[in-house]
Amino acid sequence: MKKKATLLITNLEKIYTMQTIKQKDVIYSHAYLAMHHDVILEIGEGSYTHLLDKDTRILEGRSHFAIPAFIETDAAYPACDEWNKTRKLQEYRMQYMQHGVLTMAMDSHAQSFLEMDIVPKQALTYPILYGNAIIKASTKYTKKRFCISTRDNHFIMQDPLLLAQLLHIKQGMDALLLLKALTCYPAKALQLPHVGVLKKGKQADILICHGNSLSHLFQGLYENHITQIVKKGVRIYPNLLI
Repeated sequence: MKKKATLLITNLEKIYTMQTIKQKDVIYSHAYLAMHHDVILEIGEGSYTHLLDKDTRILEGRSHFAIPAFIETDAAYPACDEWNKTRKLQEYRMQYMQHGVLTMAMDSHAQSFLEMDIVPKQALTYPILYGNAIIKASTKYTKKRFCISTRDNHFIMQDPLLLAQLLHIKQGMDALLLLKALTCYPAKALQLPHVGVLKKGKQADILICHGNSLSHLFQGLYENHITQIVKKGVRIYPNLLI
């Protein structure tokens, strides 16, 4: 018996998969994205009726596009005493989650939760571009593959997209390259083959953003275009109870 979608997002303007085939980026237009429990079942254009049954939940994606959830490669455990540890960590995770980060690499032994996978930190094959360096940069960053991290000793930030927006505005970096620095490049660097891309069989960690294309994410600073967040096939934002 063929699997049916437990969650289906229809009429998406674009789906940026972060896959490349023959050195071309795979991007779907006017497409649907189907999930079966915690994994991606199918991505396509055209009819999706073969994926439906009476239990399929359908979300309308018109005037929105889909991207993989972000990955933080070098998260710092928030400073706190033992009495406030649980509360502080919860607040810390939720701030990251609301900014699209659903996987964090940390040097602590914190446990994963519904809205966040926490993985061990490790030496990376790609360089990390940190927040302070991005803000103070006076010369253009020329690396073609890198990761963006919000970790910094000078300020507290849980919004990697804001740093990517700064790079786009200050240095004219390509929006798709910056999205890769938040998704598939961190996944490769941390050896996490199940996240960072949208592809059949991969974990369904997905951001639904308002707009017709990726350029909407980079039109201005602090504008949060993320309207819905799906973690392992479950919509956790905006209707996750905190």
